[in-house]
Amino acid sequence: METKNILVEDYLKTKNMKKQLHLLLLLVFANISFTSISQEKDKKSKRDPEVMEVDSVFGFFLMVNSEDTTKQFKLRDAGAYTLIYSEKVNDTITQERIVFANGNIRDLYDKTLDFDIRNETIEHNFKDGSYMNIQNDYSSFYYSEHEKPRSIDLKSLHYIDYSSPTRSVVHAVGVSSMIIGGAIALVAAPLLNINFKQGGISSTGYMNTVKVGAIGFAFGFPISYFSRTKRYQLTSNKSLKDEDYWYIDKQK
Repeated sequence: METKNILVEDYLKTKNMKKQLHLLLLLVFANISFTSISQEKDKKSKRDPEVMEVDSVFGFFLMVNSEDTTKQFKLRDAGAYTLIYSEKVNDTITQERIVFANGNIRDLYDKTLDFDIRNETIEHNFKDGSYMNIQNDYSSFYYSEHEKPRSIDLKSLHYIDYSSPTRSVVHAVGVSSMIIGGAIALVAAPLLNINFKQGGISSTGYMNTVKVGAIGFAFGFPISYFSRTKRYQLTSNKSLKDEDYWYIDKQK
């Protein structure tokens, strides 16, 4: 009889953990769906067709490896990416000025490119060793027919931080799993296992819930780490043969 009771308890524990794992997966996918819908609504709310007299031309640009030109991929416009470049310094106290511009390429020329900028961080590095960051937000700005996107010299480009749409979704899955798993282990576990009749917390139930949270976190960490945004080193010299460098080209 005692063995039967132990088997029943083990079955109930296993069944309870399966329910908690199912709940974790449901929460992860619900969070991803909500994020995608929110981003789509945000994009639509910021795009008014009546004021957008000039729109950007996206999806016609490639990243090409300078050593192996067959190694290339398209810069897709599903999301913004970041160009990192240096600006000319015209004063005696600034050593260098680095711009982290977030947005999309609009057009590409022999020596420059036009960039639709959403926001930017400008890093001022002074000769005395100090530095200062300035942030500008242009997300609600629309170009009129008399205005042009920012022109950036190709020789001033250092890096591009880019993530494909698929990679971004995978990263969102990993991050969501980590957040929900951590919340289950740190918040839900003690709250769901309070013994109101006898007081205190059920140690068995608490540990089972923590295990579920830990599984969610452990599942999400490697996914989010290996799917994070990649940084590519840029060159304007297409004749350079170096596998560590890439250049931006227009799709034929």
